[in-house]
Amino acid sequence: MLTVITKSGYETLKDKCTLIDNEWYIKGKRNKLDSGEAYKVGSLYWYKSTDCYYNKKRQLYCRLTDAIVKGLIKPNGELEYFRKDKYTVKTIDGFYIKDYREFPKYYYRAGTDIFHASPTATVENYGEFNTRLYGADNNAQFDIAWAKYIQESKHLSKVNEVFDYTYGVEFETSEGALHPNMMKDTYLVPVKDGSIGGYEYITVPMSGELSSLKEQCYYLSRQCSVDEKTSTHIHIGNLPRTKEFAVSFYLLMYRFQNEINAMFPPFKKMLSALTRRGRDAKDYCKLLPELNLAYGRNYILEDGSINQESLNKAFTDIWTFWNDGVPPTERSNPENRTHSKNGNQKWHYTNRYSIINMNNYFFTDSRTIEFRYHEGTLNYGKVSNWLLLNIAFIKFATNNSLEILKSNTKITFKDILQELNNEDLQSHLLKYVCDRKTEMANYYSAQIPYYEIFLKDKEVQCTWKTLN
Repeated sequence: MLTVITKSGYETLKDKCTLIDNEWYIKGKRNKLDSGEAYKVGSLYWYKSTDCYYNKKRQLYCRLTDAIVKGLIKPNGELEYFRKDKYTVKTIDGFYIKDYREFPKYYYRAGTDIFHASPTATVENYGEFNTRLYGADNNAQFDIAWAKYIQESKHLSKVNEVFDYTYGVEFETSEGALHPNMMKDTYLVPVKDGSIGGYEYITVPMSGELSSLKEQCYYLSRQCSVDEKTSTHIHIGNLPRTKEFAVSFYLLMYRFQNEINAMFPPFKKMLSALTRRGRDAKDYCKLLPELNLAYGRNYILEDGSINQESLNKAFTDIWTFWNDGVPPTERSNPENRTHSKNGNQKWHYTNRYSIINMNNYFFTDSRTIEFRYHEGTLNYGKVSNWLLLNIAFIKFATNNSLEILKSNTKITFKDILQELNNEDLQSHLLKYVCDRKTEMANYYSAQIPYYEIFLKDKEVQCTWKTLN
């Protein structure tokens, strides 16, 4: 019988070989690993073993293409060939990762499209995302994400307790970064914030559902971290633009701000802890001034109706505060919604750095209020709890303006939470508020500004059971 010399130098029977590119290769069985030098893929053609790979799932050889790579398919280090998709990435040591969402120990370095073993974040070009921008204004990627959300959110399950409001979240991070596909999947956009070490990720305006928020927190908590310099801001929109609401809401938040303050870690007020030399850092969450609104004002007439003269005066005083102390003028007034510092960058607006920020409510068409007090967190339980608390305050101010304007009316957290019309949720949030205040009181007493709040951020379970 005829024999041939194979490409690898073996002399063997010709019938056991196949000719590829004028070279002989020993035929292997397609369903048997390492059984030859060439394998028949399909019914017609043989391919060199170097042009094939063994598919463990199908238990046969398949043809290698540009879409097939070898890499890690599980965090335990198992190597295998697989087909690339949008979640396949390459690490700095040359490995491919089948699905980076399953590998929390790898961190994306924006701008390089490479994953690293240790967290890293630098505010630089983020591919098609422009991280030189400070927010949503003139941000093309934000507009694209918002349009995508409007289309896709129609199919998401609704949560009655978020009512008809819109909401958005600003997640400040200290390190780490999300892959662009993660952001596109979750309607997040990276922007610049010079006061933190990592990126700030902003959401589009969301409404009626919380599943998008849950997914955002899931990815962020895996890929990023927070520290004492970060905060989590929530914007709530679609609010009533009336004088009754504006004054009632301001008074309600003024009356509750000390209780709110008691829910948060000491460093939010022990600002010297944020600087190496013990000096006070910039206060980004100042308490609201009384503005002579809470005492000595007669908001209610004898017939039980609202005193419109007192209400108008209070509204003007509140508007003036958010206008950085400048009373209404022909150029800047409540009717034209123009701030006295219109055209300046946002950090020049002094009073926006309060526990709540009503600048957008008074000076734009967005009708949103920003709640600024929460420490940096990527924990879905904390964020959803805080969002629902904020909504309860908004609902109470909308529905109970007379009770708020009566300065002698006692209002409790329980009263606020009843606006959510869900006893189970009310009990959950009331317990959460009490637990937070108790925990923080212990650390205020011990003068420990940070304790373990950031170490616990990825572990603590505090989500309302219906939202799990």
